[in-house]
Amino acid sequence: MILTHLILGEIVLRTPKDYKLPGYAGHYLGEHVKKFLGFISVIALSFSLLIYLVLGDKFAKILFFSGAGAFKPYVFILV
Repeated sequence: MILTHLILGEIVLRTPKDYKLPGYAGHYLGEHVKKFLGFISVIALSFSLLIYLVLGDKFAKILFFSGAGAFKPYVFILV
């Protein structure tokens, strides 16, 4: 992981303009790679938020409502 960050840091320092990761890929590798990384970034963000919601719901059920049987259908709304 450190090596990946060092490589990205070198790329950022040696590039005259500031970009996000898909922008650097587009600058050095071409427009197709930029579009691919942009798409993958959106998909990864969406799935990580979905996983956060599912696991957050389970965590809240365990933490707050383990003994409250009447509130179980409303746990997801409260979280």
